[in-house]
Amino acid sequence: MRKLLHSLSFLQKLWLTICLIVICTTIFFFLMFQFAYKQLYVSYVRSTLIQEGTSLVKHYHKTNNVNDFSEFVSKFDAVSNANVLFISNPRDLSACIPYNVSHESFITEDDRETLLKGKVITKTGFEKRFKHQIIGVVVPVVKKEKLEGIIYLHLPLRSVTELIQQSKWIFTISTLLFAFIILLIGRSIIKQMIKPLSRMEQISYKMANGDYTERINYNSGDEIGKLATAFNSMSDSLQKEDENRKEFLANVSHELRTPLSYVKGYSEAILDGVIKQEQQLKYVGIIQKEASRMQRLVRDLLDLATLDGQQFPLSQEPNVIAQLIEDAIETYSQILIKRNIKIQKN
Repeated sequence: MRKLLHSLSFLQKLWLTICLIVICTTIFFFLMFQFAYKQLYVSYVRSTLIQEGTSLVKHYHKTNNVNDFSEFVSKFDAVSNANVLFISNPRDLSACIPYNVSHESFITEDDRETLLKGKVITKTGFEKRFKHQIIGVVVPVVKKEKLEGIIYLHLPLRSVTELIQQSKWIFTISTLLFAFIILLIGRSIIKQMIKPLSRMEQISYKMANGDYTERINYNSGDEIGKLATAFNSMSDSLQKEDENRKEFLANVSHELRTPLSYVKGYSEAILDGVIKQEQQLKYVGIIQKEASRMQRLVRDLLDLATLDGQQFPLSQEPNVIAQLIEDAIETYSQILIKRNIKIQKN
């Protein structure tokens, strides 16, 4: 698994993450739907049945006639969504009626005590007749601390699968719309993340070819924005370093050009016989001096390379300025003579 993830590109990893988010969110949505079914739908059905049962009990106390009330309950059962049954026979109260819910006795001794206190009992279980989970409520009819009967209201509970099946188009369209919105948002986020990274790749290739002028325009406080800022800072440093290198090479070329021209000029003058015999030794000395100058320049270049590696021990030495002036005058003596320039030394 780790090797597979390692072989994926950054873009593929982002898309895989987005898809996993969509799948996990869809599963979470379905689980929340189940929770809502249990907590909201079942609770709503229960409260509705209790409300209907309580209204029937109030009507019983107004009627005071069991037969009339039984007939009223039968009519109410015909128009109600729930199955409604009024039981007043003491023998029936202890039997498993009207259905054997979960194969347990319908009214137990504990239930009877609860009903005598005027409290409602809720029954849930699987009923073979309906092949459904049902919910039922037992509302007591208590008069003068005597249980005169019960009103039993029950209703089959639709399963989550049935609810989804009935609203499958709404569920499917909602899921697809949700996935589309997430993918659209994810695409926008990925595009914003990949754009500066792709730009960095393009600029890095240009930098490899010596072009340090390109920059990344990405102003953000996130990690990619900080990376873009660091990349631009690195580009500035490399550009400055490149400019210093070019300037240094130009200076070195200029410094080498001068002694080389003197060496070449004086050596040609000696070979061509322009310089008199008695002056040749003097100009040979200048040629040697310029050669030594080039040697020192090359040595300085090597020292600079060593300085970059921080391995060069620096030491201070005295320098005779008068000798430097003498050497410079002697070097340029021929040019001074040609241009009739006289230098007076004190």
